[in-house]
Amino acid sequence: MPRKKRIPLTTGRPVIPIDWIKVDKWLQGHMTAAGIADLLCMSVHTFYDRTLQEKGVPYSEYSRSKKDSGKSLLQYRQFTSAMSGNSTMLKLLGEEWLDQGKKNNNDIENQVDNVIDAVREVEEEQGGHATFRSSMEDESSVLDQDQRGQEDQVPVELGAENPLG
Repeated sequence: MPRKKRIPLTTGRPVIPIDWIKVDKWLQGHMTAAGIADLLCMSVHTFYDRTLQEKGVPYSEYSRSKKDSGKSLLQYRQFTSAMSGNSTMLKLLGEEWLDQGKKNNNDIENQVDNVIDAVREVEEEQGGHATFRSSMEDESSVLDQDQRGQEDQVPVELGAENPLG
Protein backbone atom coordinates (compact mmCIF):
# COMPACT_ATOMS: atom_id res chain seq x y z
CA MET A 1 0.00 0.00 0.00
CA PRO A 2 1.40 3.38 -1.00
CA ARG A 3 2.15 5.82 1.76
CA LYS A 4 0.20 9.00 2.05
CA LYS A 5 2.17 12.15 1.68
CA ARG A 6 2.42 13.94 4.93
CA ILE A 7 1.48 17.51 5.05
CA PRO A 8 4.19 19.30 7.00
CA LEU A 9 2.94 20.77 10.22
CA THR A 10 3.81 24.33 10.93
CA THR A 11 5.46 24.81 14.23
CA GLY A 12 5.62 27.89 16.31
CA ARG A 13 3.56 31.00 16.20
CA PRO A 14 2.21 32.45 12.99
CA VAL A 15 4.28 35.24 11.45
CA ILE A 16 3.03 38.62 12.59
CA PRO A 17 2.78 41.09 9.71
CA ILE A 18 4.71 44.33 10.12
CA ASP A 19 3.31 47.57 8.73
CA TRP A 20 6.62 49.20 7.79
CA ILE A 21 4.96 52.56 7.04
CA LYS A 22 3.87 52.76 10.69
CA VAL A 23 7.28 51.54 11.88
CA ASP A 24 8.97 54.27 9.82
CA LYS A 25 6.76 56.95 11.42
CA TRP A 26 7.43 55.56 14.88
CA LEU A 27 11.16 55.60 14.24
CA GLN A 28 10.97 59.15 12.92
CA GLY A 29 9.35 59.97 16.26
CA HIS A 30 12.37 58.37 18.00
CA MET A 31 10.52 55.41 19.47
CA THR A 32 12.74 52.63 20.75
CA ALA A 33 12.92 49.14 19.29
CA ALA A 34 11.43 47.76 22.50
CA GLY A 35 8.47 50.14 22.24
CA ILE A 36 7.83 49.31 18.60
CA ALA A 37 8.17 45.57 19.22
CA ASP A 38 5.67 45.90 22.06
CA LEU A 39 3.17 47.62 19.75
CA LEU A 40 3.68 44.83 17.20
CA CYS A 41 3.19 42.15 19.89
CA MET A 42 6.58 40.53 19.30
CA SER A 43 9.88 40.30 21.10
CA VAL A 44 12.54 42.87 20.38
CA HIS A 45 14.86 40.11 19.11
CA THR A 46 12.19 38.99 16.62
CA PHE A 47 11.80 42.60 15.52
CA TYR A 48 15.58 42.87 14.98
CA ASP A 49 15.57 39.62 12.96
CA ARG A 50 12.58 40.68 10.85
CA THR A 51 14.19 44.05 10.10
CA LEU A 52 17.27 42.27 8.78
CA GLN A 53 15.16 39.76 6.78
CA GLU A 54 12.70 42.23 5.27
CA LYS A 55 14.79 45.39 4.94
CA GLY A 56 18.17 43.80 4.27
CA VAL A 57 20.00 45.94 6.85
CA PRO A 58 20.55 45.59 10.59
CA TYR A 59 18.03 47.35 12.82
CA SER A 60 20.61 49.85 14.09
CA GLU A 61 21.33 51.10 10.57
CA TYR A 62 17.67 51.14 9.55
CA SER A 63 16.55 53.00 12.67
CA ARG A 64 19.38 55.56 12.42
CA SER A 65 18.34 56.56 8.90
CA LYS A 66 14.67 56.90 9.90
CA LYS A 67 15.48 58.84 13.08
CA ASP A 68 17.72 61.20 11.10
CA SER A 69 14.92 61.85 8.63
CA GLY A 70 12.59 62.54 11.58
CA LYS A 71 15.01 65.15 12.94
CA SER A 72 15.26 66.77 9.52
CA LEU A 73 11.48 66.91 9.17
CA LEU A 74 11.17 68.48 12.61
CA GLN A 75 13.84 71.07 11.80
CA TYR A 76 12.05 71.94 8.59
CA ARG A 77 8.70 72.29 10.39
CA GLN A 78 10.29 74.51 13.03
CA PHE A 79 11.89 76.63 10.33
CA THR A 80 8.65 77.07 8.38
CA SER A 81 6.81 77.89 11.60
CA ALA A 82 9.41 80.52 12.48
CA MET A 83 9.38 82.01 8.99
CA SER A 84 5.59 82.27 9.04
CA GLY A 85 5.85 84.58 12.05
CA ASN A 86 5.92 82.34 15.11
CA SER A 87 8.07 84.55 17.34
CA THR A 88 8.59 81.84 19.95
CA MET A 89 10.01 79.54 17.28
CA LEU A 90 12.16 82.37 15.89
CA LYS A 91 13.64 82.88 19.34
CA LEU A 92 14.19 79.15 19.88
CA LEU A 93 15.94 78.64 16.54
CA GLY A 94 18.04 81.76 17.13
CA GLU A 95 19.19 80.33 20.45
CA GLU A 96 19.86 76.86 19.05
CA TRP A 97 21.23 77.52 15.57
CA LEU A 98 22.78 80.97 15.96
CA ASP A 99 24.01 80.68 19.57
CA GLN A 100 21.89 83.66 20.60
CA GLY A 101 20.76 82.09 23.86
CA LYS A 102 21.35 83.39 27.33
CA LYS A 103 24.88 82.88 28.49
CA ASN A 104 25.59 81.23 31.78
CA ASN A 105 26.75 84.01 34.11
CA ASN A 106 29.35 81.76 35.69
CA ASP A 107 30.90 81.07 32.27
CA ILE A 108 30.99 84.79 31.44
CA GLU A 109 32.48 85.67 34.83
CA ASN A 110 35.15 82.99 34.40
CA GLN A 111 36.02 84.35 30.95
CA VAL A 112 36.23 87.89 32.29
CA ASP A 113 38.46 86.72 35.16
CA ASN A 114 40.73 84.95 32.66
CA VAL A 115 41.04 88.11 30.55
CA ILE A 116 41.77 90.24 33.62
CA ASP A 117 44.46 87.78 34.74
CA ALA A 118 46.03 87.80 31.28
CA VAL A 119 46.10 91.62 31.13
CA ARG A 120 47.67 91.82 34.58
CA GLU A 121 50.35 89.29 33.54
CA VAL A 122 51.20 91.35 30.46
CA GLU A 123 51.35 94.52 32.53
CA GLU A 124 53.68 92.85 35.04
CA GLU A 125 55.93 91.56 32.25
CA GLN A 126 56.04 94.97 30.60
CA GLY A 127 56.24 96.92 33.87
CA GLY A 128 60.02 97.39 33.67
CA HIS A 129 60.00 98.92 30.20
CA ALA A 130 59.93 102.69 30.24
CA THR A 131 58.30 102.95 26.82
CA PHE A 132 55.35 100.85 27.95
CA ARG A 133 54.83 102.79 31.19
CA SER A 134 55.35 106.16 29.54
CA SER A 135 52.51 105.40 27.14
CA MET A 136 50.17 105.05 30.09
CA GLU A 137 48.84 108.17 31.79
CA ASP A 138 49.27 106.84 35.30
CA GLU A 139 50.92 103.93 37.02
CA SER A 140 47.66 102.10 37.81
CA SER A 141 46.48 99.11 35.82
CA VAL A 142 44.27 99.73 32.82
CA LEU A 143 41.79 97.48 34.56
CA ASP A 144 41.72 99.69 37.63
CA GLN A 145 41.05 102.94 35.74
CA ASP A 146 37.57 104.42 35.98
CA GLN A 147 35.60 103.66 32.82
CA ARG A 148 32.12 104.62 34.03
CA GLY A 149 29.84 106.30 31.51
CA GLN A 150 31.84 105.17 28.50
CA GLU A 151 29.37 102.45 27.51
CA ASP A 152 26.70 105.12 27.07
CA GLN A 153 28.81 107.06 24.55
CA VAL A 154 29.09 104.30 21.94
CA PRO A 155 25.64 104.66 20.30
CA VAL A 156 25.95 108.47 20.32
CA GLU A 157 29.38 108.26 18.70
CA LEU A 158 27.87 106.07 15.96
CA GLY A 159 25.29 108.75 15.26
CA ALA A 160 22.25 106.84 16.44
CA GLU A 161 20.20 107.59 19.52
CA ASN A 162 18.49 104.19 19.46
CA PRO A 163 20.67 101.69 17.60
CA LEU A 164 17.97 99.01 17.65
CA GLY A 165 15.36 100.84 15.83
